[in-house]
Amino acid sequence: MFSNETALRFLQYSEQKCADLLMQARWPGGFRCPGCGSAAHYRISGRRLPLFACASCRRQCSLISGTVMERSRVPLRKWFTAIALISSRPISAAALA
Repeated sequence: MFSNETALRFLQYSEQKCADLLMQARWPGGFRCPGCGSAAHYRISGRRLPLFACASCRRQCSLISGTVMERSRVPLRKWFTAIALISSRPISAAALA
């Protein structure tokens, strides 16, 4: 669980810092293709968030694909802050309804 201090810290992070944290959390040993498992890849630049293409099967995968953040234009630091705030205290089923 996160604390409120963690949530405040995420607000101060840059988008790049949050992308680096997410990259490390998703692929601790470096990028692996979700299709074929190959580590051989290249990075497609010119985007807000990294886009990777597998050198073996040519499948493209972004940093946020397959996550709750997929297809969202909300900055990563806001996502991280929201996740930290929600997980910092227990939420009952009644509160979620």
